[in-house]
This record gives sequence, C-alpha cells and structure tokens, in this order.
Amino acid sequence: FQVFTLPQLKPFCKFKLTAHEGSRVRKIGLSTFNSTADKGYTEPAFLVVTNLGDFSAYSLPECRRQLHTMLIKKEDINGINSCVFSNRGEALYSVSPCELQRVSFSAQHITQSYGSLPAPDLPTPSATTAPVSNAQPDDSQDQKKNNNEAVSEDGGAMATDVSEESDDKALSPVLKV
Repeated sequence: FQVFTLPQLKPFCKFKLTAHEGSRVRKIGLSTFNSTADKGYTEPAFLVVTNLGDFSAYSLPECRRQLHTMLIKKEDINGINSCVFSNRGEALYSVSPCELQRVSFSAQHITQSYGSLPAPDLPTPSATTAPVSNAQPDDSQDQKKNNNEAVSEDGGAMATDVSEESDDKALSPVLKV
C-alpha cells in the first residue's frame, strides 16, 4: 500500500503486505471509526481481506496496522471473494450458500443479536388430576405410599409426596382413586 499527497503526488508512506506475510489483497474497503468516549473524534482507516482469510485494519494516512485477525479459512474461497465492507467498520461475507456472517471492527458498532425466540406456553399440571401410570409398583413403594396417605374430609384418600429427594419442591395433594 502506498499513500500519496495531493496535488504534488509525492509518496507519503507505504506498507508492503506481501513482503511481510506472503499474502495478496483480495478486497479493500474504506471506513471511518468513531470514538466511543468522544462522539466528535473519528479516525479514517481502510480494511483489507487477504487470500489467506486475514482481516486487517490500517490507519490513514500513516498505513499503521491497527487490527489483524484471521476470520475465514484460507480454503473458503467463496467466503473471501464474497466479502464486502461498510463505511462503519463492518464486514459481511458468505459462510455457506444460505448463511451470512457479519463482523464489526468498530467499538461503537458492536455486532449483537437482537432477535429472540419466545418459549412456547406449556400447560401446567392441575393439582386435582394425577398422571395415570400403567406400571405396577413394587411392594416397597406401596408401603411408602400407605405411610404417606392422609384422609380428606369427604372420606377420599389423598396422598402427599414427602420424599427426601424433593425437599425443594412444594408439596401438593394428589387425588388417589
């Protein structure tokens, strides 16, 4: 990369990417990075993606590297070729034929997921009905149930579960038929 001054077109600075890392530039985009502390302060920069899947941000006009990270596998040629940059310091590239990945290099424009999926409303079990089980309980469980039975006012048998395993659960009466 080489920066020239206008109107004389004198070289100001340069950075040799291929000499340092052996990679070639695939896409370049210009962007402006805004400060999170001072809204009036901005820094111009250019973003680069190479044939190795590396993303870099360089400040202008000094050509000083501000950020370097590898986001795309070098075997993913479609992802590298599909990369586009925004003027806010973001990149968008294809991960698969039906999926896009959005990456933000700016501290002010953080990539966040704003979507949410509501949990389906599940019916709550009623306190007056008990689930019907076809399994035959063994004798030890019958004795435990008989010890935990209480007689209600109308003469029906009501069972309450008082096992040590469910100390944190509220005890609820279950109608036993």
